[in-house]
Amino acid sequence: MAQLWVRDPDAGEWAVVPLGREPLMLGDWILPKAGWFHLPADERRRRRLIDRRLEDDMPVASIVWSMQDGRESWALIATPWHVRLNGFVNAPGLRALQDRDEIRIGGFEKFYFSTERLAAVEPCPPSERPLACPRCRQTIEPGAGAVCCPGCGVWHHETPALPCWTYAERCALCPQDTSLDAGYQWTPETL
Repeated sequence: MAQLWVRDPDAGEWAVVPLGREPLMLGDWILPKAGWFHLPADERRRRRLIDRRLEDDMPVASIVWSMQDGRESWALIATPWHVRLNGFVNAPGLRALQDRDEIRIGGFEKFYFSTERLAAVEPCPPSERPLACPRCRQTIEPGAGAVCCPGCGVWHHETPALPCWTYAERCALCPQDTSLDAGYQWTPETL
């Protein structure tokens, strides 16, 4: 699942907010209720004086997603002129989102969209065809402990008997670090 990098106004540090979860209050910001963004209360009042169509509870932007063939697609839907995506006004109202996109709402704080996932042991999902672990070449049974590589998306065993994911420093198929506590490879602080 994708997330937003949001600067915590109290701590001044960047924090990850998963999309598609319960709403989170961050100062005056409501983030994200199914990916909805509202302007801070004082800015909503100021803009309502200019644009009578702006309702109190009307979101100025929403992030939506769809899943097709196991791949997530994300899009930003925004009221024209209230949102900038990578520095440009989102005039058409709909844009596909990509990893590391900068979203600025009403000229306020920046948010960064990210699709980066962390490696985690989880039950291997059922599949139409058997999944073979690239390290040991054995079939990964549905429900068995496994890790889906955040880099290439290939499943590896990760059980006490078959620790294929953590067996080496890198994924069997790509340069992804196999530490289960590696953290994010990209943060807004690197900008």
